[in-house]
Amino acid sequence: MLHPVTRPRRWRWLAGPMLLVLATIAQAAQTYTVTTPDGVAIAVQESGDPDGPPVVLVHGLLGSHLSWEAQVSDPALRGYRLIRYDMRGHGLSGKPEQAEAYTEGRRWADELHAVISASGARQPVLVGWSLGAAVISNYLAAHGDDAIAAAMYVGGVIELDPRQIAPQPEVYRDLAADDLRTHLDAERAFLALCFQSRPDAVTFQRLLANAALASGHMQRAVHRMSVDAAGGLPRLRKPLLLLYGGKDALVLPEPSIRRALALKADARVLVYPDSGHAPFLEEAGRFGRDLAAFVDTVSARRDAPRVAGRSRRYRGWMRMDAPAPASQHCAMAGTGNDRETETWNAMTRRAAGAERCNRRPMHGAGASCAGLRPAQEQA
Repeated sequence: MLHPVTRPRRWRWLAGPMLLVLATIAQAAQTYTVTTPDGVAIAVQESGDPDGPPVVLVHGLLGSHLSWEAQVSDPALRGYRLIRYDMRGHGLSGKPEQAEAYTEGRRWADELHAVISASGARQPVLVGWSLGAAVISNYLAAHGDDAIAAAMYVGGVIELDPRQIAPQPEVYRDLAADDLRTHLDAERAFLALCFQSRPDAVTFQRLLANAALASGHMQRAVHRMSVDAAGGLPRLRKPLLLLYGGKDALVLPEPSIRRALALKADARVLVYPDSGHAPFLEEAGRFGRDLAAFVDTVSARRDAPRVAGRSRRYRGWMRMDAPAPASQHCAMAGTGNDRETETWNAMTRRAAGAERCNRRPMHGAGASCAGLRPAQEQA
């Protein structure tokens, strides 16, 4: 007969799986509702590590928190607190009927402010896709940057300016149509334009059903939404990363980058030459790594092992406090990214007048950027 003291040893093999289950439960999605100053109920979902660096993900037109499913399941982002919410008129959030609920940009800004406040997130990184970037600009104009750590625009709408938006007049016209078939066909066409490389059929159909939940009142009014990028971006003293797909069919990367740099000259730019309007879905793995590196760079959690390791790897291209010297451009040697570099250099010359290179080398031991050595080497 076993001695009572030795009996527990038979169950020690369960300890690891049990801890894994408990950790999974701790990271399960948390849902709650936030009420905006103008009385709109906003559905919020949180996932990931509740003690990790907070990231607020703001979706685009016809999206919802489901737009960010690839990020929630990305192993590279499991150590972060991911806060997603459905903007007004979208998903599970309230859908006001009054046009001014959508045309007044300050209301979208106060909505984001309410989500940040209710979540209790300290110094989150704000990530805005498409229209979500315009919402962040309005937030900055209204509330400043004291409560956030940084911002990242993904296929970001800088302004609702025809010079920055790709012309798709039939699609936008039909989104406002009263005829149901015309309206639904326009939503499918709009969603298709989001991708250079369409996701799998199940994901696309889910996103299409998600788009059908969007308020018709919102769709008829949102094109008149006020966007105060000129008031918001200059107030951002924290880092800003602009990420665009080189084949975006909805937002024009070059004029958008040019305008953003005119408003915040030290913004960093990253282009995925083979992606369309949704690089976070089309190249989800790469996006997850880049987002993690960006958050690690601006995060105050310096003592985490992954920050110590990964930040050193990326600090050379993500240094925020040292703008690139004038007239110097990225040159990558022996990285296998020559076509990407050429695409970036051509776009930079057109968008920024060849004044400087905000691109940093991405991968490979041979990557270098003229005059831009890794931060530890510049110290």
